Amino acid sequence: MDELELIIADNGIGLPKNIYIKINETIGLQLVYSLVKELNGKLKLDMGHGTEFKITFKELEYEERL
Repeated sequence: MDELELIIADNGIGLPKNIYIKINETIGLQLVYSLVKELNGKLKLDMGHGTEFKITFKELEYEERL
């Protein structure tokens, strides 16, 4: 199964260079990290021009409901 990719980006001033998403205290970054964990995904952060979060994950498989 192919991976899905979700990209959220802007061209603003970016994040501080010493940011550590896993223990960040801002609610927005906590939500991003929680989403990646929930999807069993991977997060790539690019701060070259603004900020870009690239989340890759596989489609979750569910059992059919009655």
